[in-house]
Formats: sequence, C-alpha cells, structure tokens
Amino acid sequence: MQNIIIPSINCSDFECIKKRIALASSFKNDSSDNWVHVDVSDGKFTPHTSWNNPEELRELINENKVNTKIEVHLMIENPETQIEAWLRTGINRVIVHLEAMQDSVLILEKCKKYNVECFLAIKPDTEIERLLVYVDDFNGFLILGVMPGPSGQEMKKEIIEKIKFLRKSKLNLIIEVDGGVNLETAKLVKEAGANLFVAGNFIFSSENPSEAYKILEQAVL
Repeated sequence: MQNIIIPSINCSDFECIKKRIALASSFKNDSSDNWVHVDVSDGKFTPHTSWNNPEELRELINENKVNTKIEVHLMIENPETQIEAWLRTGINRVIVHLEAMQDSVLILEKCKKYNVECFLAIKPDTEIERLLVYVDDFNGFLILGVMPGPSGQEMKKEIIEKIKFLRKSKLNLIIEVDGGVNLETAKLVKEAGANLFVAGNFIFSSENPSEAYKILEQAVL
C-alpha cells in the first residue's frame, strides 16, 4: 500500500472544521488518495472535548463542499449507540477504539450497511496483543502515539515496538499512526511498518500548511 499523509483536524467548532477541510483539500490534486482525519472527542472517553456534530458534517458533504475523503476518529464512549449517525454523513472511513468498544460485530455490520471502512484504534498504553483477535475483521488499525486529547502532544516512542509487532503478525495489514507525527517520528514509524501517517500540529501550525504537508509526504515515500 502507498504511504499516505493524512491531515488531522481537531477543532472546537464547525467553522474551524470547514476551513481546515477546505485547506487540506488543496494539498493534493489527485483526490483518489487525498484524505482528512477528523477527531471527535466527547470529554468522557477523553478529558478533551472537540466538535462532535454529525449532522453538520452530513450537510457539508451532501452540499458537495468536500473535495477529499474523510475519516472520522471517534474517541467516544459507547460507539455502538452513536456510530450510525456518523455513518449516515457520507464519510469514507470511521475509526473506533478498542477500549470503548463493546460489540465489534454490531459495529462492523453497521459499517458494512453504509459501505464505510472501519479501523480499530488503541491508546498508547493499551497492550498491542489485544488487537490480534481482530486482524481479520477490520479494514485497518490505528495506533495512537499520544493519549487522546488536544493536538500538539509529543509522540510516545514505545509505540515503535507495537507497530513492529503488529506488522509481523500479518504483513498486509494497514497500520495508521496518529499523534506526534513530524519529520523525525514519521520516518521512525514508517521504518517500523506504518502505512498511514496522521499529522495535525506539524501541518496546521506551520506558516505554510501546504508546504509542510509536502515535506512530510516526501519523508515517508
């Protein structure tokens, strides 16, 4: 699989979401592998609360105002009861957390109903071995390099060994890394076996986000 940089959008309001989706859409000409990653935090599963209104996103997508693929990272409690509202928005991929998930079969059935990819995520302090039972069920796996919360945290380097372990468990897995991704850490997690690299602070805190995206993209090719 081609290595892809995915801009991460972590906002407190929808105006910020819209602006950053529009900006990220301009980073690449080819929409086939142009993605954005939208963080949704409920203040319960995480200490941090972010924008979390699926109806606003649904309206934006239905108005054809999105020129990129969207993955939504649900850092929420009880994803089984809330996931369908997000699947109805028209997103391309949803990410749920192992630590919050109670019924993987239900979640996967709902994703199949809406033809939406489903990734399974873990926090950096969760045992990587807990993912092994799911390697044949989900479309991919996300390893958080930081604890769920605000953008700009430093990556916990212990996830390197977790990526290596997961890659050895099944060679064709899609492994995504989110949190603390910059020029140094992107190269480290790429060498460990990651395919997808979610970066927020490095891109959007730059004076030139488009250029920062391209520099990061070159680092993982």
